[in-house]
Amino acid sequence: MKTIQSTVGEAFIGQHVSHDYSSRIFPYFDVWKKEYGPIFMYSTGNIQHLCVIDPVTAKEICLNTSLDFGKPTFVHKASEPLLGKSILTANGRKWAHQRKIIAPQLYMDKIKVDIPIKGPSPTNFQFDVISKACFGSSYSKGKEIFQKLKVLQNIISKQGLRVGVPGLRYLFTLHDIFPRRTTENHGILYVDRLVDSKSENDLLQSILEGATNDEVKVDSIDSFIIDNCKGIYFAGYESTATSASWILMLLASHPEWQIRVRNEVVEVCGGCLPDATMLPKMNTLTMVVLEALRLYPPAPFLLREALEPIKLNALNIPKGVNVRCPIVNLQKDPEVWGPEARVFNPDRFSHGIAKACKIPQVFMPFSAAPRTLCRPKFRYG
Repeated sequence: MKTIQSTVGEAFIGQHVSHDYSSRIFPYFDVWKKEYGPIFMYSTGNIQHLCVIDPVTAKEICLNTSLDFGKPTFVHKASEPLLGKSILTANGRKWAHQRKIIAPQLYMDKIKVDIPIKGPSPTNFQFDVISKACFGSSYSKGKEIFQKLKVLQNIISKQGLRVGVPGLRYLFTLHDIFPRRTTENHGILYVDRLVDSKSENDLLQSILEGATNDEVKVDSIDSFIIDNCKGIYFAGYESTATSASWILMLLASHPEWQIRVRNEVVEVCGGCLPDATMLPKMNTLTMVVLEALRLYPPAPFLLREALEPIKLNALNIPKGVNVRCPIVNLQKDPEVWGPEARVFNPDRFSHGIAKACKIPQVFMPFSAAPRTLCRPKFRYG
């Protein structure tokens, strides 16, 4: 961010702002790709990864619907104290069951809500959107819950630095000794508050009904509800709030696009506050959002693990191998996006995602389908 800010002043005299941050944050991917090709193996500690920067193979990974190609075990172990066995960490039939419950509740007709566009930060506003759309609550009413969630997130993020390095798990703090007890205590408070504010036809109601469904047996009804409620918040609030910040930065760096977006909003809204029915009419704004998500995707990697032997094109992936696709690299690949792949140019999306590049499946800012949680309009809207 500091590097980008330092180049903004130059951008106003005809030069482009640099968006090629991946070569600084993940320089080894560029080096290894040149040395070994777009598909290679590397390790983090004792965990082996198959890195795929080849767009054609990445497309096959995105289109793979097998339940045997799921979330990595090491990710589940690292985040389990925080997210339990929610849709964000589950695999196989348990994941399919949870997605069947949650996905239908994220269609646009289910999540249209009336929320004032004001507040101290994009994060608080995003909390309001998710709370109101999914649980009928609000940030102000659930402020204590969100503070607890941030505490839990900080605890787990510290543990994540030790993934794949044997022995480091024995170096702990008091928070690390009781992460599960902390999450359980916070989870009970969290769900009690949500149950008090739920409506008859919201996402929480669907989760409550799904917990008692005989289709897939759950270990604990309370845990099923707690884990998925926390999962919804973590999946939605930070990634979209961060994306909103990047969009504002890009508009500030490119005043010509800021003027175009503002003129469109004024024309569509006609002096009224914007609502959900107006968003589909804002084509210029949509183009800017998509281009921001391409340059600064919330999810840096697409992570999968072969839970059983998997075949992708000419690749035979043994059971237990982790597959990692650097989304940033794929979304800025000149072979896919053209010579101006690293330039902010929302016009590339003037005819939608399908015609924006040669392989539209590599546009996956929130990770890739079919395991993506939310409906596109909820994510991009």
